[in-house]
Amino acid sequence: MGIAASSSESSSWKSKVEFHEDNKSREYEHYQLTNCLLDALGHDEYIKHMKIYSCDIINPQDILSVFVFFPILYFVKHKFIVFQTNKWWYSLEKDNVYITIQRGKTEKTVKDQKKDTVRTACEEKTISFHKVSKNSISVHSLIHELNKKDALKIGYNLANRNCNHFVDDVLKWLPEITNNNKRASITLKEWHVGLENYLKNKQIKYDNPRRIFFVGTTCFPLSGGQVLEPTGASIVEQDHMITVLTMFNASGEFLLPRIVYPKERDNEIDRSGFDEASFYSVPDGWASVNSETFGSLFETLQTFVTNQRIGLPIILFVNGHSKDFKQQGIEFCEMNRMYLYDLFKNPTKFLQDPMTLAWQKAAKQWKNTNKRHTIPINKFTTVFSEAWKQFATLTNARNGFQEYSLLPRV
Repeated sequence: MGIAASSSESSSWKSKVEFHEDNKSREYEHYQLTNCLLDALGHDEYIKHMKIYSCDIINPQDILSVFVFFPILYFVKHKFIVFQTNKWWYSLEKDNVYITIQRGKTEKTVKDQKKDTVRTACEEKTISFHKVSKNSISVHSLIHELNKKDALKIGYNLANRNCNHFVDDVLKWLPEITNNNKRASITLKEWHVGLENYLKNKQIKYDNPRRIFFVGTTCFPLSGGQVLEPTGASIVEQDHMITVLTMFNASGEFLLPRIVYPKERDNEIDRSGFDEASFYSVPDGWASVNSETFGSLFETLQTFVTNQRIGLPIILFVNGHSKDFKQQGIEFCEMNRMYLYDLFKNPTKFLQDPMTLAWQKAAKQWKNTNKRHTIPINKFTTVFSEAWKQFATLTNARNGFQEYSLLPRV
């Protein structure tokens, strides 16, 4: 259960989600749950069924602390959740340091051990609330609920915020998630009907591909002195992120990328490696991006539209987890006849998939040329500038819009 030795309130609590897969772990703070963590998890899947297990407290020191300070709780078990999708098995649990998510190919990999520690006396608990209706709850919706309920901000307390309480809370969320998903689980056809109604109400003609834009983000994890792949990278401890904001239209016209990075990395970022891009250093990485940053982003778009004689109005599709764009920029955009609209589900075909492929190719070429096994942070811009050349193509732009049937009929 992860008991703190000196008191019921844990001083070890990090306010982070730990994602463990293939013997490697990554850490995510609250602001990274609905973007970077979802990107790392990849394609969303429905949960087929869910089980509740209990086991002995994993850390022997925990057992001692329980016995010495709280002897009545000596026989308390660690409780955790195991669930299955079509492709994966997951475990979800809380201790005095993290909320931990494990993923593996078999139930055994997540049920019988936590990271490299074997669980003992593991048994399934019979709880009626853990039944999951078919196609009602997805992995991503569960992460969204962790974010919505501020699960990382609650902390850990032996008396009323331990592993058992966390499992009970998740079970209570299930009906709410199901109801939310029923309201949100529209088909692509229904989404298009909603878009058509919106365009009609705003009196926007959807006939010019130059006036149809996409805006999204890509997160590049930093670990120690290295830059890792934007998704699927195996790292031991994640320090911060470099976040790249990208905008382009259905005609394949790309705005130069905006690179946002933690201010503490100022001396490691070589801006000359991609001097055409715009750079923003912020105190705490992506969490500190403010209204000024977003306002200038849309001012840049307005300038681009004017200089390229694209004309107005324009429609700007936003990936589903980029709510910050809407909160900070919707007033400015509508005043200038630029209209934001959420895309259908997680648009990996627009940005994440082609960007990851371009980065992999550029990184491999740089490593081979320079006889290196990793990408140091001070070489990020050099490698990314090459990746950008491969990514920013008419084919990639049109493929993204085509995937969601968003190319205008002309």
